[in-house]
Amino acid sequence: MGSECETNRNYSEKNQRIMISIIVAIDKQNAIGRKNQLLWHLPADLKYFKEKTLGHPVIMGDKTFESIGRPLPNRRNIVVSLIKDYKVPEGVELYTDLGALLTKLKEESVAKEPHGVEVKKMTEVENEKGNKGEKKYESEREIGSEKERENEYFVIGGASVYRFAFDYADKLYITQIDAIAEDPDAFFPAIDPTLWDLYSVSEPQYDAANNITFRFLKYRRRK
Repeated sequence: MGSECETNRNYSEKNQRIMISIIVAIDKQNAIGRKNQLLWHLPADLKYFKEKTLGHPVIMGDKTFESIGRPLPNRRNIVVSLIKDYKVPEGVELYTDLGALLTKLKEESVAKEPHGVEVKKMTEVENEKGNKGEKKYESEREIGSEKERENEYFVIGGASVYRFAFDYADKLYITQIDAIAEDPDAFFPAIDPTLWDLYSVSEPQYDAANNITFRFLKYRRRK
């Protein structure tokens, strides 16, 4: 059983840039789940999630942890629960105050915003089929230095954790699904374009099993 972690813990990342990122898949109405489960099983999205979060700390609520069913391997697992005496496996960190945790991470950052990397302006180009309007970027460079990305914390759900962490987040990794789910009961906050810059859009991905397309989008908080 893991023990509750104090918010004044001396993190190894102290005095280094801490970046808080959110990663989530949403449908056209910002729905993210139904009965504590994902709306669709998308292998390409699950692979993307693994690629982005592997080696990074992941922050989640107790329901998300239970839906996964085990600690995510090769990641520092941090669970937030308001349930008294909530039990987690050995090696999993437990917090009762998400606000204190996120505030502490922000305080440990040298600066609030990423440094030294310019966000390239998005342009419209013709795609391979010759259609106008495919949005691509002039550069695939990521926001933030390699050292900053080494200290990137990922918030992975569920809905209440996303809502609370939204105001603390520096980056959003959004899987935008071009479909509307049936009977969703969990939603992601609206992304205000006056507060967030969209800096990366993938080519469309197609999932034959579900007959839907989706894209991987990345946002950074505006200064």
